[in-house]
Amino acid sequence: MASLFVTGARGLVGRALLRGLPGGAFNPVTCLTRDRESLTRTIPPRSGWRYIEGDLDDTASWVHALPGHEVVLHLAAATGNASEARFRAVNVEGTRRLVEESRCAGLRRFILVSSIAARFRNRASYHYAESKIEAEALVRSSGLDYAIVRPTMIFGPGSPVLEGLARLAGA
Repeated sequence: MASLFVTGARGLVGRALLRGLPGGAFNPVTCLTRDRESLTRTIPPRSGWRYIEGDLDDTASWVHALPGHEVVLHLAAATGNASEARFRAVNVEGTRRLVEESRCAGLRRFILVSSIAARFRNRASYHYAESKIEAEALVRSSGLDYAIVRPTMIFGPGSPVLEGLARLAGA
């Protein structure tokens, strides 16, 4: 049984993943979240799970939790109307730190959830897409076994895309 370290556990995809994760599929499961209390209220941790409060910007808040895991699932990202600096800080530099520390801790596999925007041809002023393509390059050159997933749109309760479509439909 593999062990899993998840970033962005409290986000839309992270919460859906935790709710749907089959019991016993991974043990232990460690989730990095900026708000442990909120995540615990939403999705109570199962046996073998632990939630740690921290931020990719603050390596000391999470690096101690990496050893003993085999797989990193990197969901954390700056999205939406963030500034170019925030996209770089989280999506590029956060990924860089996570990749480096994962290698140092002996993790074997790294899964990055990126974005279809990384494939857009005209990214000149699309800072989110640029940050995602840089993060992908960091993962590719990491020396770790990796997978990169590029969802096109993410729908679900509370998703900005779904809320926007509902507004357009007049719901």
